[in-house]
Amino acid sequence: MVGAVALAALVLFAVIGPLVYPTEQVATDLGAANLPPGADGHLLGTDALGYDNLGRLMVAGRVSLLVGVAAGVLATVVGTLWGAIAGYVGGAVDAVMMRVVDAGIAIPAIFLLLVLSTIVRPTVGMMIVVLGMVSWLVPARLIRAEALSVRTRDYVVAARAMGASHGRTVISHVIPNTVGTVVVNATFQVADAVLLVAYISFLGMGIQPPTTDWGAMLNDGINYIYQGAWWLILPPGLAIVIVVCALNFVGDGLRDVADVKEDRMSALPVQAQQGDDVVLRIRDLNVTFGTGSGDVPAVRGIDLEVRRGRVVALVGESGSGKSVTSLSVLGLLPSTARVTGSVELFDGGGSRDVVATPERELVDLRGRVASMVFQEPMTALNPTMTLGDQVAEAVLNHERVPRADARDRAVELLRSVGIPEPERRARQYPHELSGGQRQRVVIAIALACEPRLIVADEPTTALDVTVQAEILDLLRELVAERGTALLLVTHNMGVVADIADEVAVMSGGRVVEHGLVEQVLLAPEHEYTRALLAAVPAVPPASLDDREVERVSESPRRDQGVSDTRSTSRSSGEVVLDLRGSVSTTGCRGGTCVRSRASTSRYGRARCWAWSASPDRASPRRAGPAWAC
Repeated sequence: MVGAVALAALVLFAVIGPLVYPTEQVATDLGAANLPPGADGHLLGTDALGYDNLGRLMVAGRVSLLVGVAAGVLATVVGTLWGAIAGYVGGAVDAVMMRVVDAGIAIPAIFLLLVLSTIVRPTVGMMIVVLGMVSWLVPARLIRAEALSVRTRDYVVAARAMGASHGRTVISHVIPNTVGTVVVNATFQVADAVLLVAYISFLGMGIQPPTTDWGAMLNDGINYIYQGAWWLILPPGLAIVIVVCALNFVGDGLRDVADVKEDRMSALPVQAQQGDDVVLRIRDLNVTFGTGSGDVPAVRGIDLEVRRGRVVALVGESGSGKSVTSLSVLGLLPSTARVTGSVELFDGGGSRDVVATPERELVDLRGRVASMVFQEPMTALNPTMTLGDQVAEAVLNHERVPRADARDRAVELLRSVGIPEPERRARQYPHELSGGQRQRVVIAIALACEPRLIVADEPTTALDVTVQAEILDLLRELVAERGTALLLVTHNMGVVADIADEVAVMSGGRVVEHGLVEQVLLAPEHEYTRALLAAVPAVPPASLDDREVERVSESPRRDQGVSDTRSTSRSSGEVVLDLRGSVSTTGCRGGTCVRSRASTSRYGRARCWAWSASPDRASPRRAGPAWAC
């Protein structure tokens, strides 16, 4: 408050003062030179040419503030765009852009300013440009650091998943969420520009007469300071100090106001369709991440199909490769990932291999053919945009419609996912809604362009049990009514039993078993699947009878291949899966997986594995062919 008041007073002094106080500096009056304050009606005395010192201070303040503000804004805009692009794009582009910044920072700003001042005539406009060009380097580094963090946020990835271009993503999502850093840095840039223009003018190389600024007043008065003319030095010096301090205070206050804190955000199964109405086909998908200590395989040899109107669940423990597989569908993996195999998306008129498609073409697929619902709705939504604008943006990414029509569509989408009072909610921000309502908004965004496939990455994990049921009901209705295909990533077997038609069990980056949900839950063929079911309370589908429920609750363990696989309970009651014991491999002979009960289901398949007997860790190794039948 003190800084704002002081800054406002100086701005009014420089802008309004000349309108009510005489500031003409045309005719010299050597007889009235260097008069002390109060003499002949001059409140702050006169200078060496007889000009009124108070009037001159007002006029010089206009120039100093104009140059400082304009140069600070120019430096902030250039630095913000440069840093945001470098941080968002990353890779080689980031390296080249930041080497340019490093080279510029290595040259002292004042030295570069002096050189440029001798090359060009130091007018007001030229000083603004020169100061802006020597001051943008620091904000570029600051914003780049912020962009590196923001680009990994769920709402940025969600914008890309909905087909937003890189330019729109940077402008709408990255830069607005660095506003705290931008605002406070802008005040520093204005303060630095005021100091730099005063410094260069004090040396006599700045703005030339008859135009003057506070630095030029210091330069003129320094010659008379030893004659006791302190009034020539003290007023402009105090004005510079007050402006710089006030800007710093204002910057701190604006940061607290403008920086949006994230912690504020405090039926029947679908029947299998006939025909080959495939929406997603994954073949031999392999994903490896390059690290400083070598390559780390995350997904190995995935084969999967998702058909229209069906729900396919990917289940497994943390680190099994579920999320990496789901991100591969939309080409959202980081630059360190190396992907082989094929991920085909079918849009009705043909297919497109996501792995082989350039990034600029994937933008058209995301949101239109396939979209994504992320795990945490509080981070998947942009905290700086209203809900209506975020849903409308998903429409504008792919359709050339007036913004007003897009907003109307947004309201209808909010209504379709069960948001009460959608017109009012569209004007609200994410932190004003409950967790369940936020997740409904995320689903509305995913449905904006009526995609054929929705990838839902644990969409109910962050919600309580009652809200989970509502979201599952909503997803089930959308699949039934629209015929949308749903790839559901989850570790919750209850969710799988409630909504899925098929389930693919992942372990160690591989699909170890895949089949109809009833088959996998009631008659699991792979040891890992049986271990998962034994470790958690089994929740069978609602359509199963009591005998089938009993079969699930009595899932076979040791007598069907699992040796020393235990479930232990901590004091909190949490069920913990212990796979440290060895798994019997008697069913694997000579590289061929032999089972007493062969699966004849069209969807059923299980991978043959052997587990090491290490007491410290379970290490899977391939014991048989890719699939057994």
